[in-house]
Amino acid sequence: KFDKVFGSDTTQLEVFEEVKGVVDSVMSGFNGTVMAYGQTSAGKSWTMDGASIWESDSQGVIPRCVDSLFDCIAKADGDVQFTVTISFYEVYCEKIRDLLNPQPQQCNLKLRETKSDGFVVQDVTEVYCTDKESLLRTIELGKTNRASAPTLMNAES
Repeated sequence: KFDKVFGSDTTQLEVFEEVKGVVDSVMSGFNGTVMAYGQTSAGKSWTMDGASIWESDSQGVIPRCVDSLFDCIAKADGDVQFTVTISFYEVYCEKIRDLLNPQPQQCNLKLRETKSDGFVVQDVTEVYCTDKESLLRTIELGKTNRASAPTLMNAES
């Protein structure tokens, strides 16, 4: 069962409006995940990234969530301190690859469960980000390290 299936005429903003509650939950102390799933050329990258992560009109879910996160931080009580970190990894051919540290030893990371943190990717790189721009630049860096090969359905796969 899916939470939501969007039609081909759905705008980036409409998709974000459906998932923006995840950011609110994160700001309340919960973990949050938004996942796009589907076959090659179904629109997962378009939905998550958009045409440009920098241009607000064409942003996908991820940059819009980043904007929302930092807007919430800016509006928060001045006595509250926040730490924002990002890790970026992919599961490719059943191996977890660290996209922020693409060294060979970081291409088969282990998934562990801990009592304090739940499931974690062991030894994954974490980058501290102080603002929206540094987080988006880190995402762009990770995207350059993704495993991809063109397919008959999509040159970006």
